[in-house]
Amino acid sequence: SPDLYMRLAQLLGFSPEDTVIGHLELFRTEPVLPPASPSPFLGRLIDGQREMACAITPDGRLLAANPAFAALFPGGEPPANLWRWALFSPDAERLLLDREQAWAPRLLTEIKVMCRRAQQDRAALRLLSEVADDARLRAIEESGSGLGGASLPLHHAVLGDGTVHLLTARTTGASILTLIFEPGDQEL
Repeated sequence: SPDLYMRLAQLLGFSPEDTVIGHLELFRTEPVLPPASPSPFLGRLIDGQREMACAITPDGRLLAANPAFAALFPGGEPPANLWRWALFSPDAERLLLDREQAWAPRLLTEIKVMCRRAQQDRAALRLLSEVADDARLRAIEESGSGLGGASLPLHHAVLGDGTVHLLTARTTGASILTLIFEPGDQEL
């Protein structure tokens, strides 16, 4: 069983990578690993990006953001929790153009995937519970696709309206979001 395998992997001191490889070979699924601390070098990685970039925990807490990402927000202050801001804040509607139709279906899928991968993370489970309890969000049909590869309408606080192309990457304890902005009316 997957539970027995995970206990054995821990007892035998498997690395996280070996644990994942074995689980994939035996059960054809990724295991749920215990929460791990993100790299202390994420800030340097994010700061080195030219495009807007940030690193977040599965529950959406902002770990690092570069100046280009901060400039997206009025006053240059990104929210402390990107997921909570995007889903629950009225301020998000001013930046995430067509939030309910374009953004929310992808956000809900992205959040559920990230939180399900972190099933032992209490903050991620709490966010999933809050999403499930919100009547407005329950009425939104998920897209089945997350943010990676999406092109969505965005209002940039400095550059105005345009299209943002999103790229996502996972690393231990965090996800990295890169946002490539094209000002003006762009084809989606």
